[in-house]
Parts: sequence; C-alpha cells; structure tokens
Amino acid sequence: MGRITREVSKNICATRYEDLPGPTCERAKLALLDNIGNMIGAYGTEIGQAYLRACRTYADGTATVCGSGGKSSVMEAGFANGTLCQLLDYDDTFEIGSFAVHHPGPALVPSAVTMAELTGADGRQIVRALVLGYDVGIRTALAIEPRDIEYFGFSSYMMIGAVVSAIALQGLDVSRTVHALGLATASSPSPTTYGMWSLAERPLAWSKDSNGFVVASGLQCALLAEAGILGPAGGLDEECAFYKLAGGIRYDGDALLRDWGDRWYLDETSFKPYPGCRHTHAAVESLSSLIAEYRLDDKDIRSIQVDVPPFVKKGFEVYDPNHMTDAQFSLPHLMAMAVLGVTPGPEWYTRTQLDSPEVLATRRKVSLVESAEVERLRVEQQIMGPIVRITTTDGRVLERQETAAKGHPEKPFSREDFVGKFLNQTTPLLGDRKARAVVEWVDRLEVQPSIDPLLALLTRYDAWEDE
Repeated sequence: MGRITREVSKNICATRYEDLPGPTCERAKLALLDNIGNMIGAYGTEIGQAYLRACRTYADGTATVCGSGGKSSVMEAGFANGTLCQLLDYDDTFEIGSFAVHHPGPALVPSAVTMAELTGADGRQIVRALVLGYDVGIRTALAIEPRDIEYFGFSSYMMIGAVVSAIALQGLDVSRTVHALGLATASSPSPTTYGMWSLAERPLAWSKDSNGFVVASGLQCALLAEAGILGPAGGLDEECAFYKLAGGIRYDGDALLRDWGDRWYLDETSFKPYPGCRHTHAAVESLSSLIAEYRLDDKDIRSIQVDVPPFVKKGFEVYDPNHMTDAQFSLPHLMAMAVLGVTPGPEWYTRTQLDSPEVLATRRKVSLVESAEVERLRVEQQIMGPIVRITTTDGRVLERQETAAKGHPEKPFSREDFVGKFLNQTTPLLGDRKARAVVEWVDRLEVQPSIDPLLALLTRYDAWEDE
C-alpha cells in the first residue's frame, strides 16, 4: 500500500520549471489570468458580497482577499478567493470527450495565489505550481471517472489540485508530500449529490462544489504536512478507497503516473466562453452560431427546441430562476441571454436581467426535450451534443448540433479571447488602466520576483487610475 501515492509525490518533487514545455507555461499564465478574472468578476455580485460578509479581515492578517485588498488568515483568504473564483460558473473545465468531469482552476489557482503570497514565491515557482496542480488534479479525475451520475460535484478532484499547487510552492520533500496528499484525501469535502445541489427542488444551493472549503482545506493540509503532521501514506492508492468517496465505480490508479512528463493536462483543459454550467455550452453555442449565420434577433424567433440528455431536462428546465446560481443552471435563461445579445459575464445575472419581462418571454420560447440519441452519445462516447432547432416567425426550421463548445481543445481560446473575457469582467471594479496593468503583469509572470504587485492591483478602482 502506498505505491501510487509515493510515486506521485516523487514526480511532484522531481519536476522543475525547466522541465515544462514553453507552450504549457504560457497556458499556465492564461489560466491564472482567467481565474483571477473570474474572482474579480464575482466580487460585486449579490452572492459574492454575501459570502465576503462572512469572511473577516484583520490588521495583522497575512493573506489577501482579492477585490477588497483586505488581509485575513490564510484559510479565510483561501476560502474567500476560492468561493469568488467559482461563483459566476465561468470556471475552466476538464472534459472527457466533451463531457465535463472536473473544474480544476477555481480550486488550485486561489490556493496557489494564497500560498505564493505566504511563501514569497517568484513567478517561475508559481507557473510550476499551476502546471502541477492542474496535472495531478486532472489525473485524479481520470483515475476515478466514471462516477455515479447522482454525484454531481467535483470537490474530491479539486481538493487534490488545491493541495498540490500549495505543496509545490512550499518545496516539501517526498515524505511530507505523501502526507499532504494523504491528509487531503482524508479531509476532502465529499462531492455533492444531485439532491444536495437542489437541481430538482429549486432554488439552487449556492454551495455547488463547496469550492471555498476545498481551497481552505487544501491550504491547511499542506501547512499541516509541512509541520510534520502525518496523514495516510496511501491516500491515492486503491486500498484507501478515496475513489468511493468521490462516487467512483472503479479506480485506475496508474492514470496518476501514466505518461508523466510527456503529457501535461493543462494543455487539454477547456475554458468557458459563457458563465454557466459547461453542460449547457454546446447548446448555447449552437444557438449563437445559428443566430449569427442567419442574422436573427428575438423578434425573428418563434420557438427554440433543445434535444438533451434526461439529466439536463430534469435539472436545467427552469423558467423563473430565483438568483444568479439558479440562473447558471437554467438553460432557458442562458439561451435568452444569447438571443438578446447580452455580453457574457456578470451582466447575465443582474437583478434587472433576472426579473425582466422581456427576458422571461424569451425564456418561454425555449423547450427541452429528452433525446435517446443525445443520451446515447453521452453514455457511449462521453460527448455532450444537444440538438438545437429554431423555428422562425416565417416558418423556417434551423438546426445545429455542436459537440464541442468554444474553449475546448478542439476549438481553443486565442490569447485575445482570454484577455477580452478578463477585461470585460474586471474593468467595472478595477478600472481600465488597472485591469490592463494586470494583463501586462501576468504576461511577464516568469520574470516576476513575487506575487505582491499583482495582489496590489486586484483591488477596487481608486485614485491610482488618475495618476
């Protein structure tokens, strides 16, 4: 017992920044930009502010809460930053085929940001930590998938990514890395079930993947291991049965080791063009492409039928979402935003949009239909390929079936896509000059001596803008 965990730990400790391919390091910088953009974008939302009221700041705090610039304890700052990072549901995704199985970034990026501040890490150390966090977290997902469909959350995989990114910045030896991983498996929040999300009994729970708890716990496990606290030595081995807690039905522990160093899973991570559950994106993209191709607007559309797997029909056919999180899992709302041409981002979830009679009327044009064909594609090939049919007011029926949304490795984001998404989310809070200064700083991450200047920029607009 303990072979897999120890070999993973050896690989983590042996991997140097110089071992990482240049394109992978560049992608790590874009992943950092994307995730901190999601944090700042969520800062001003109603739910974001509610969470932040529960997080205390202290004059002698050691870790920064992004957005406010206030200091808190390491665990509370990690909780706040991790919660903000996932609130807009704009988080990156790992997909098998095109079926989402993991959201790595919103756990490991806030963990890395907080630990980098605590340890005084430089830019190259941060890049290394990000690449390793993505890799081991995604490998854990590959080892465990498929899961029982009723286990809807990914917190178990996220916990591993969070602790690995922290470990990498502490410089722990192999023995302490083994125990940090063991503590993470023993302390991981269990993934939420379908019922815990309240997908069928709305309004939706705000907790989703319990991401703030994941980040805070991951940081705590890394610090405990550094202090010499012992965890199970075989946390990632089959005998410890961590995969059962994650809802897995089998375990392939060798996925954690296979092709190590030859394949970096950050390169295969998807990024979201729309703030909503990734399972909805192919449908929204099919709709958006039809609208663009045929130059349609709301008045041209009589109805929109979407053929979906049964679990999407069960959980996503919501016409009167109660709040932002509710709307992120309302396919009619997401499609209404696309029809009405609202810029993707926080604007999709303002109270004005949620309560608008025009938006409600557009939602009512959308119907979800269970499809055996679409479900077969999901089960047999792990592809999310809903079929969208628009009936126009002049009687045409226009159909499209996208099987991979933008941001998927088959349709990757350009640098301009990442920057545009970041600026759209952050400019309202930071101001234009600060937001662009963040982009410039991240562009040069590998030569930055510490993360402190970045954290100083991630605060509300102030007089700095006019200097």
